[in-house]
Amino acid sequence: MHSNTQETTQPGKAELDGDWRRWIAENLLLHTDKRQLIDAMRRAGFDRSLIERELRLAEHHPYLIAARRLQARLDKHRWITSALGRLEQFGSRTIERRESIDFGTFFEEFYARNRPLILTRAVGSWRAFSAWSLDYIEAAVGPVIVELQAGRGADRLYEQNSAQHKRNVPWQSFVAALRDGKRSNDFYLTANNGAANRDVLAPLWEDFGPIDGILSGHSREQGFLWLGPSGTITPWHHDLTNNLLVQIMGHKRLTLASPAQTPLMRNHYHCYSEFGQDATCRVAGDGARPHLLHCDLAPGELIFLPIGWWHHVEALDVSASLTLTNFQGPNDFHKDYATFGEL
Repeated sequence: MHSNTQETTQPGKAELDGDWRRWIAENLLLHTDKRQLIDAMRRAGFDRSLIERELRLAEHHPYLIAARRLQARLDKHRWITSALGRLEQFGSRTIERRESIDFGTFFEEFYARNRPLILTRAVGSWRAFSAWSLDYIEAAVGPVIVELQAGRGADRLYEQNSAQHKRNVPWQSFVAALRDGKRSNDFYLTANNGAANRDVLAPLWEDFGPIDGILSGHSREQGFLWLGPSGTITPWHHDLTNNLLVQIMGHKRLTLASPAQTPLMRNHYHCYSEFGQDATCRVAGDGARPHLLHCDLAPGELIFLPIGWWHHVEALDVSASLTLTNFQGPNDFHKDYATFGEL
């Protein structure tokens, strides 16, 4: 039963306010047993005749009737998705790996079918893999100010609240903190800082190259750099575009769940999951956990993260990664996305 924060209303209240009427409507749409609603409202001090009248009005209100029609359509989508999710429980928990791939095969077997893929030798010729070290990137960028995410450790919803964690720091100070080597999830240069850092970090983009057969155009305008210490975690979420994650330095551990697992992913807000930093979704308990896929990414490897795939990412050591979205196939799905708020 959907809870109501006003359940402690003092006895003797003769009328329901908007919060209580919304509570009734939500619970009726959730098919909550009416006896439970009556008991809860009686405990809150409402007269039984008032409760029964309000329930009758709600059940026959044109707004609720329209909401039930829309709910029926959503229930149909949920049923199909849940069925596909159950079938995945019989599948593999690993992600396919290939050395390289041509455009036709990639597009037909993975991009068009919304399947993840790891490529192990698609970007081996990039200068970044042989040249990059903390000393190298510090010298290449020079004495500039960069934006990063900081103070994340004190905020359970640091990714949702990313705008509140933006800080400007000297590049040398940031690299020095990485060189210290301590495990931390408190500071991290992420895609959320991409717009602010695009020009000052431009020298680093000279060390990247094309990915023939997959990407098109100049990656710098549709790419984002991630740089942080061991222990940084990008909590459970899904993206609004297809993404390519290229590992430059260090190693990352990824856990994925397909869009068919969405009914089990506790998607409470926008593209985020209530599982947050819990990579194994252990709080869900047996029988309610989504089907998860696991992989580690080493320098020179990349993973295709299809749109709608849930993922949790953890850096196993000082890590530099690149995310790219300039695929040869269509990738403007974010334009039709509208559910940015609570769900």
